[in-house]
Amino acid sequence: NKRCYAERHGYHFVFNQDAPSIDLKAEVDGYGYSIHWVKLMAVREALRSHDWVFWIDYDALFGNFSQTLDEFIDIAEKNSAADLILQNGFELVSPNAFLLRSSPWSFRFLDRWEAFGRQAVRDRGKMWELRTFNCALV
Repeated sequence: NKRCYAERHGYHFVFNQDAPSIDLKAEVDGYGYSIHWVKLMAVREALRSHDWVFWIDYDALFGNFSQTLDEFIDIAEKNSAADLILQNGFELVSPNAFLLRSSPWSFRFLDRWEAFGRQAVRDRGKMWELRTFNCALV
């Protein structure tokens, strides 16, 4: 679905099935990585060589093939200095699909997101991806 969408609209498509450079079972500074955090590594890498990066989780699909990502990018570039384009959420904004512009703000945002993920919640384990994404936005 994702490859078809990208080919239809002429986007560069990356589906990396290589093992991540970090052991997902290991802890770094007391911080256990999980598969959810691979997206941070992948997005950071892609931002180094692209103006905009669209992330969509493996378990998400495109429902509307006629609407392009360029429509959202054009609005952001013409009307604001937005570096992040998100879908609406009911209570929390979801990191399942988002557009991110390659900018200093975006790299700082990814760093903040990871930093929140490294914070332990006493007696509850580590904070999970959705909450840490939202914490980084505020």
